[in-house]
Amino acid sequence: MPEISIIIPSYNAQSFVDKCVESISNQTFSDFEVIVIDDGSTDNSLKQWKKYEKKDSRFRVFHQENQGQAVSRNRAIKESCGKYITFVDVDDFIDSKMLETMYQAIKTQKADLVWCELYKVEKEKKEPLLPIFEKITDEKKDYILNNAGPVAKLIKKEILLENELYFLENRIYEDIAIVPSYALYAKKIVHIRKPMYYYMIYEGSTMHQVTYNKKLEDIFFAMEHMKNAFGTKNQEEIEYLHIHHLLHAASLRFFQFPEGKQNLSKIVDIIKKTYPNWKQNPYYKRRGMKFKMICYFFYKKQYWLLKLLLK
Repeated sequence: MPEISIIIPSYNAQSFVDKCVESISNQTFSDFEVIVIDDGSTDNSLKQWKKYEKKDSRFRVFHQENQGQAVSRNRAIKESCGKYITFVDVDDFIDSKMLETMYQAIKTQKADLVWCELYKVEKEKKEPLLPIFEKITDEKKDYILNNAGPVAKLIKKEILLENELYFLENRIYEDIAIVPSYALYAKKIVHIRKPMYYYMIYEGSTMHQVTYNKKLEDIFFAMEHMKNAFGTKNQEEIEYLHIHHLLHAASLRFFQFPEGKQNLSKIVDIIKKTYPNWKQNPYYKRRGMKFKMICYFFYKKQYWLLKLLLK
């Protein structure tokens, strides 16, 4: 049985497969398997994956009808044999020492969850994607505040299975809904303060579209799901995540499109009802002036001031 299962959902990814595989094959840690779920690709990516499956017995490739990334990841979790799981997106790649570094931290520090930092790569320009909050000593608060995506982590598989921490299917923001709540079940979390995962940004992705995508409205369901998972725990951190993901990020996305404007009032209503004293949040207070101004202008519906600021 392998120690680590690397999970890769793949859809029409023929131009990314080789680089992703190369970064995995070059790992200094070798006791792993790769679970690839081809999600109904119509290009040659399945053929490419099958080629690597024949070459390397650690690769296991499954094909299914197109059902989305969340379904693919959930199936891969169930198909996996490793004690620990890490997620890699097919259009990204990883540092050659990422698995070894994370695994050593798991073992030496008796951790349930290890996470590292990322590089953001856009148009061949690489820069560290540093955590928003860098000086938080509480390991769980540090994790909750700085982690919404599934990648750049190594987690005990039994935590996911026993607590049914599966991604929300048929929605976007499926990761925001689930990934922060890993902290509720991991007894020991370790933060490796080094970027070892290369997160690629491309034009045309769901978050970088020039036309309105109604699925952006899934943010409301995702945030409610996350809030319910935490219950009365980590209230300051969950309040901040609502400020960050709803009042700031989602509002900026909706603001771009006439079809999205109706959701701006909905966001304000949620914040007013659930977090009326949001401006006193200690993490919000640590953010820069531009972040605060954007949140405040959206909250007050001062859209003309926002347009001036965003120019």
